[in-house]
Amino acid sequence: MLPAPRTVANPRKRAQAAADQLALLGLWVGALAGSRRRCAWCRGQFDQPIETVAVAGRFQRVAPVDVERVVKEKVHGAGLLSVDLAAVRRAIHTLPWVDAVSVQRACPAA
Repeated sequence: MLPAPRTVANPRKRAQAAADQLALLGLWVGALAGSRRRCAWCRGQFDQPIETVAVAGRFQRVAPVDVERVVKEKVHGAGLLSVDLAAVRRAIHTLPWVDAVSVQRACPAA
């Protein structure tokens, strides 16, 4: 069970509590700004090339090979983290007779 929030009766203490919260928010904003640069570095380190693409579903008027071709064109040269899944989904949706598309990222089994 969560503890009840503290209420501060003294206006000076209330102002100090608000200032402390703003300072904490400033620290979070600074940490996030710095993490954007680190995130780009991490993405470069962990963005492994895509090795396997699985195409599954009910194919009635669309050949699986056509879907594979469109997907391969979109993921060529992209890594697992950097591939634009929305672009892949849009590309599949441009094929004739495609009604619904679901594209997912799956991490490789360790």
